[in-house]
Amino acid sequence: MLRIINVFFLLTLSFQALPNQVLQVTEEQPRIEIAPQLHQWRETETVTINNLELLATQTWERVGSGTNKGYIEDAYWYRVDLRNAQDTPQIRYLELAYPLIDYVDVYIVERNNVGVNYPQPLAHFATGDNRAFSSRPIQSRTFVFPLNLSAQGDYRIYLRAHSAGAHQIPLRLWTSEAYIQYSNNDATIRAIYYGSQLMLIVFMLGLCMLMRERVYLYFSASLIGLLTLQASLHGVIFQYIVPDFPRLNEYIVLMSVPFTLAVMTLFTSDYLQLRQKSLRWYRLLKIATWVSLAALLAIFLLPYQSATVLGLGLSVPVSVMMISAGLASWSLGTKTARLFTISWVVLLTGCLVLIVSQLGAGSLPQVSQYAVPVASSIQTLLLAYALADRFQQDRNEKVKAQDARIEVLQQQRDIQRDLVLSASRNQVTGLCNRQIFEHALHKFLSADSGKTAAIALFHLTGVGDLNKTLGHENSDDLIKQLATRLNLAAREIPGIIALDRQDEIMVSNIETTTFGCIVQNLDQSELVTRATQLRDILQQPIGCMGLSIEMSVQTGCAIAKKNSDVSVLLRQAFIAFDQVLPHDNHIMLYDQGMDAYSPRRLTLMTELKQSLHNNELELYFQPQVDLKTNKVIGLEALARWTHPEFGFVPPDEFIPIAERTGQIRALTSWVIKSALAFNSQLRSANIDINMSVNVSAEDLNDTSFPGQVAIMLEESQVLAQNLTLEVTETAAMRNPEVAVNALTALSKLGVRISIDDFGSGYSSLTYLRRLPAHEVKIDRSFVLEAHQSSDAETIIRTIINMSHELGFKVVGEGVENQAMVALLKTRGCDYGQGYYFARPLPENQVVDWLEQY
Repeated sequence: MLRIINVFFLLTLSFQALPNQVLQVTEEQPRIEIAPQLHQWRETETVTINNLELLATQTWERVGSGTNKGYIEDAYWYRVDLRNAQDTPQIRYLELAYPLIDYVDVYIVERNNVGVNYPQPLAHFATGDNRAFSSRPIQSRTFVFPLNLSAQGDYRIYLRAHSAGAHQIPLRLWTSEAYIQYSNNDATIRAIYYGSQLMLIVFMLGLCMLMRERVYLYFSASLIGLLTLQASLHGVIFQYIVPDFPRLNEYIVLMSVPFTLAVMTLFTSDYLQLRQKSLRWYRLLKIATWVSLAALLAIFLLPYQSATVLGLGLSVPVSVMMISAGLASWSLGTKTARLFTISWVVLLTGCLVLIVSQLGAGSLPQVSQYAVPVASSIQTLLLAYALADRFQQDRNEKVKAQDARIEVLQQQRDIQRDLVLSASRNQVTGLCNRQIFEHALHKFLSADSGKTAAIALFHLTGVGDLNKTLGHENSDDLIKQLATRLNLAAREIPGIIALDRQDEIMVSNIETTTFGCIVQNLDQSELVTRATQLRDILQQPIGCMGLSIEMSVQTGCAIAKKNSDVSVLLRQAFIAFDQVLPHDNHIMLYDQGMDAYSPRRLTLMTELKQSLHNNELELYFQPQVDLKTNKVIGLEALARWTHPEFGFVPPDEFIPIAERTGQIRALTSWVIKSALAFNSQLRSANIDINMSVNVSAEDLNDTSFPGQVAIMLEESQVLAQNLTLEVTETAAMRNPEVAVNALTALSKLGVRISIDDFGSGYSSLTYLRRLPAHEVKIDRSFVLEAHQSSDAETIIRTIINMSHELGFKVVGEGVENQAMVALLKTRGCDYGQGYYFARPLPENQVVDWLEQY
């Protein structure tokens, strides 16, 4: 064993003692790797072009495979001897293939003259990554120096390299043709790679704009970061983008690593949907993002070497973290996490090869040069496929969502169409409704075309009986058939204006059982002829539920005059068909004599409220007499209105107006309050008498009415039993439940209740028994006819007997002579009221009349 060690030691000494080998350059060698003949010396003292002779006195050592020294701060000199073995001159290119050396100086001297006194070098090149790109003798992304070798010439080449980054010196010697071909091939490969990456970036940005999802933006930013990093490491950015700004190129190289890490962590979180599926990994990657951004800012504060080490050192744990997040998502069953994890393993492998190379832990220049591009390409393809799969899924979901939205929109359009139809069509018949009819009529009247216009209305009578007989559904179906028949007939009659040209609707459903059409350019006789044709169509028998039914139709027409208004013309047509008696086949044309709705009525409707407010109405009082004692037991308060323009307005004219305009409650309150005030005056004059006031159905429907009566009684200091409220049986039966509740509340106050005009309305004994009434007033029509009709006398006798059986007092109205008084007394009637005793008296005559009676 000792002998073997001695032999190895001697061999080592012999190799160290070998003279420097000279690199023989021949035409058969288009590319020569210089590393085997390369020697190095770590610079310990400054050497410049002026003292190159110092290099001859230094101790040089063979480089071997140590051209990658990692991150060192020292400057190194490299030396190689070469000889042109040809008999002809040669032009060779010396290439330093690592483009990130800060400072590179190359000196070429003749080897035969190397001695103590160095001659001036044949050539000197000063360039580097920290010098402007224009300093390079040949414009290339790497450092390339031309060598003019004379025939059989011996040369020594010195190369000084100093860099704050990785120190790598891969040297090659090329023929010009071989280098140009290599450079072109390299440029083509890189152009294809960069171009494909740029196309993918543009495509992803387009997807981002289309899909409105950040994951595509993050992926595009990741690709931009990786592409920038690779282009910087390859020297492409310095060559083509910032050739005159070496410092800016340095910052681009440093910034690309933390920027890429930051956007990749964002992409990982979004792509794997960690916020929804794994909050812990989401928070860890969030921290990694902020750390990467902090490293990005630290670049501007740290030295170049420290910033480089920080970026490379940060890339490993962040990459491992992203791979771990992918594995965690994969384990949770996330389908897309599989490709994501594999792609990151590939990229991390490439990055580790580059990092190992940068740190000088290995010397694989070809592998390290293409490790990241190849790994990045594989990762990009895998992630692009994964994103394409996700895009397809998103697209399918969006298509489904779009289909759902389209379906919703279609439903909305259908609803809108239905709403439009419901707003313009009758729901039962499908004909245009009154609004469309009025719009079409207004448009025609406003056109000023010189054409005459008229309308015809057809009203079906007896529909209520049909509802009771056939049921509402069958009755509606019958009306729909009649409407369809009428519209089809109207299409064939010239002169009728179409209300809806698209659906050929000529007839409108003005009201539930009233139809109308607009006719143009017809005189009265022609209008009547056309209306008769349509009416006859409606009156033709129609089958329903096995029955043959004939409808009765009232028909009214109105012809527009100059400046006619739509509402006026419609009102006139309604008035016209109202003049047609049931089962009368006449076609009635509107005539002004038919119109009971004169300007006088409109004026009264307008001024009634003001008259009530100004206390322009007055009360008249008609006495009620006890037929047994002939004493006056009460007064009925009756409202009277003397209009300043029209004079006396009868109650049967202004009371319906009050009911129609909603003033009836105010009128009732005014009458009660005024009657109670007069009753209080009579009591002050020692006249104790009952006061009767008429109330309407609207008063009974007002839940606050009993309370208002109580307040008025309290204010007037009149006892409740001295007030009688008269309500007709028709009003009481309009809403029996509400009426019973209101009258019961009034009765509990002590107010007397009287059923007015009994016998002329419902006369329902069931409801009459439920009413808390105190008296019944026989309708005056029976009293007036009692001497002429035995039936009327029988009715009077029946009402009196029935009322007494129920405990009611009975008042006979319309007493005009002594014979009527005698009849009522004979039949047992309690009280009488009428012209025989007194006409209604104004307030200032009541006291005198009472004193004289």
